[in-house]
Amino acid sequence: MSIGAYEYGDEIKSKINLKDTYGNITNFLFDDPLFTEHANNPSHDNSKNIKLYLNCLSLCHTVIAQYNDPKDVPPAINEGLLEDNEVEMVIPDKLIYQSSSPDELALVNAARYFNYVFLKRDISNNIYIVENGVEVKYEILHIIEYTSER
Repeated sequence: MSIGAYEYGDEIKSKINLKDTYGNITNFLFDDPLFTEHANNPSHDNSKNIKLYLNCLSLCHTVIAQYNDPKDVPPAINEGLLEDNEVEMVIPDKLIYQSSSPDELALVNAARYFNYVFLKRDISNNIYIVENGVEVKYEILHIIEYTSER
């Protein structure tokens, strides 16, 4: 990833099992301690750029969030009723992403790995993500379908 004046990333050569509180993270192999250090240090000159980058990855896509069983969708998420700064945890291994592009899926999973988790879209043109443990709702203004040119 090139963010600001920095380049980050070493591909992980061996297969590892990545998980978060939402379940398995697939189609993503990346590691760079410098990236994590810069992202977690608010006084670093690239910290805000990294947060904006991850925010864009978690919002700008056509990935579909699916739950194995409709009863696994927490009611607050299902109805869009979460209060500000309140996160309802998804039962592990129940949140799965579907995408027509493995590249787009990798980008959304990268954001997820760094705690910017896409939860769902609703019928009112809203998208819900969790940014570092806080659920945030955004209004979808326009969708540009994913292509290799985008």
